Amino acid sequence: DRDGIVVRGVCRGGALYRRSGRRAVLPSLRHAIGVFRALRRSEFDVVDCQVPAHLSCLSTRLALRSSGAKQTITWHEAWGRHWREEFGVLGYVGQAIERRVARLPVVHIGVSDDLATAMRSLGIEPKAVIEAGVDVAGIEPIVADRQVDLAFVGRLVPTKNLGLLLQALWILRDSGREVTLRVVGDGPLRDTWERQANQLGVADAVEFVGFLPEWRDVIRVVKGAKILALPSVREGYGLVALEAAACRTPVVTVDHPRNAAAGLVDSGGFGLIASPTSESFADAIARLLDDDELRAAMGEHGAAYADQASWQHTAGHTFSIFEETAA
Repeated sequence: DRDGIVVRGVCRGGALYRRSGRRAVLPSLRHAIGVFRALRRSEFDVVDCQVPAHLSCLSTRLALRSSGAKQTITWHEAWGRHWREEFGVLGYVGQAIERRVARLPVVHIGVSDDLATAMRSLGIEPKAVIEAGVDVAGIEPIVADRQVDLAFVGRLVPTKNLGLLLQALWILRDSGREVTLRVVGDGPLRDTWERQANQLGVADAVEFVGFLPEWRDVIRVVKGAKILALPSVREGYGLVALEAAACRTPVVTVDHPRNAAAGLVDSGGFGLIASPTSESFADAIARLLDDDELRAAMGEHGAAYADQASWQHTAGHTFSIFEETAA
């Protein structure tokens, strides 16, 4: 029981990614079975599932067939044809499962306008788009860590695209700029990207911090950076960009159809959007590093945007959907 919320484990934990960086299938299957067993033994008014836990959406539907409980599904990703890019031949199975989840006669919720568009391509009309919030009051008193030029925060998996940032860093340093980078996060591609940093000759400018279990420590790194670099090519929303905005740290991200963070940064005016090439990404970073006034202005825009994005609003909107669904 954590602050009035009962957190119930339903299966053993396990590695969510294989060495290749692709998601493992077995943990998702174990989770779906565990969810089914837990829901069969309990009574609820509403059960909210989270995509991309597609199998658990289906096992939940099966478990609730004999009860009066209602189901909602909150979508954080919608892959469509991109399943085959992620999983090869096995992607056809994933794509079929996603289509089955999309056809479930339940309430579907999206976490961004970009994601809502992707959901509609699957035949889903979202009941609501509910964006995530940010804890501005919690971020404000946190003291910045030692200053660094760039910070990267994310899992070290292919879609986070850290390799592009390392190439951009090499371009910047080759032009004579002594740019530094801190990488927060861990994952199956850490060794690969550490080797790339060595091969590019920028290892001395990159600090791989690893996974930080305390949220406050992550915020300290973001606050201590001049720029948050977000080269990811797949973000359903891009919460770390919103947290950077609350830290008054401008964001540089990439223009990619599956990167909803680009729309977030653009609408808030707290960063720059580059083409998904190392040259364009390096140019955007250089523009911000060379212009203190522009960084400060974008920092203020970000703070103003974050002030309007409260978790209270997110929770209130979500709860109203749950109440309506239960009724």
